[in-house]
Amino acid sequence: MAERLRRKEGGGDPGGGGGGGGGHVRELHAAVLTLAFTQIVLQFRCFLHISLRRSARDDLQLILFSTLVVALMVGGTLVILLNLRERMM
Repeated sequence: MAERLRRKEGGGDPGGGGGGGGGHVRELHAAVLTLAFTQIVLQFRCFLHISLRRSARDDLQLILFSTLVVALMVGGTLVILLNLRERMM
């Protein structure tokens, strides 16, 4: 019984179960990117009331400003994390 459980958990092979796991990571990344894109579209459509039919200057400015704010937040986070990583190494 214990051997069967080890096989299910992936602990039965002597190599440590390190092979063939890259496909799951790619699928996870693809799923996260798809959900992120869906959330962006829904945010634009439902909360910012931006549709693809009309093209107004105000909508373009709103999208550009939102993109700038998100880019600054992501960029600042990456700078902080990389700085902390460098200090810990």
